[in-house]
Amino acid sequence: MIHKSNPFLWRVYNFLLNISRKLGFADFGVAKAEPLTDCIPRYEHYISQGYNAGMSYLERNFDKRMDPCKLYEGAKSVLVFLAPYSAQNPENGIASFAYGLDYHKVLKDRLYQFLAESGIEGRPFVDSAPIVERQWAVRAGLGLIGKNQFLISPELGLRTFIGVILSTVPYEQIDCPDLRFKKSKVPQDCGSCGRCIAACPTGALTEDGILDARKCVSYRTIESKELQSGETAGGSGFFFGCDRCLNACPWNNPQIKGWPEFEQNKGEIEAVSKQEWLSMSQEEFEKRFGDTPLSRPGLEKLKNNINFA
Repeated sequence: MIHKSNPFLWRVYNFLLNISRKLGFADFGVAKAEPLTDCIPRYEHYISQGYNAGMSYLERNFDKRMDPCKLYEGAKSVLVFLAPYSAQNPENGIASFAYGLDYHKVLKDRLYQFLAESGIEGRPFVDSAPIVERQWAVRAGLGLIGKNQFLISPELGLRTFIGVILSTVPYEQIDCPDLRFKKSKVPQDCGSCGRCIAACPTGALTEDGILDARKCVSYRTIESKELQSGETAGGSGFFFGCDRCLNACPWNNPQIKGWPEFEQNKGEIEAVSKQEWLSMSQEEFEKRFGDTPLSRPGLEKLKNNINFA
């Protein structure tokens, strides 16, 4: 094992940091791959109370979700990357993360580039495997988890996508005073602030940091398989996702410039009227928005959401 006073540690960390910056990532950090033992009781409580609503996948592969070494054999470090997206006009009824290409593919392609250029061994993940990205971002020193359950970066705000690489590179070969100083500067929590809780149109957020997906507008308009009714819509004004709790947060930074891929459909989406959405054919929808986050719930559900937004 390399001694922590060895300048080689700075070189390794800065080598990886510089590649991440070259590829456009706004922040980069590293954590030791180990079980998330402190998260287990809270996660088990969340599932037992049904707060995950219809997202049954959160109940599966629990052991892998809490231990990255069981998800990727030989994992010794967790590399975490932040990619920003810009705040958009909430009057459009569409959450700000959905104005460009699907972030899953964009980020994963960029993470594979990182592996190729760095020469390290690892496996990339982008919100599609049993891994708790936000917890790892906290452990890597990239921010804190707010009461709205978003990752809050002191520099970037809340609008960032998280990419993760589980790597076989020992954490002890990357850890250095620069990285430890970075982690020490992140606030621990939101303190007495509760603006996001007050802003939530359906009361999905609680003071103790619980997000009840059964009430959440984003869950209801995207992930839920059920069509909405007047009783469940919530009157948020959004028909795809919801930005209310992000906009209310004092850490929100609307000046951050996002990746071009995440807003390349902005003009086209803004130009579509409510009536055009409702009259749009499946063929047209797939041609125009098939490679965007809007495709996830499907056109039928989007039309239903619009009727109750």
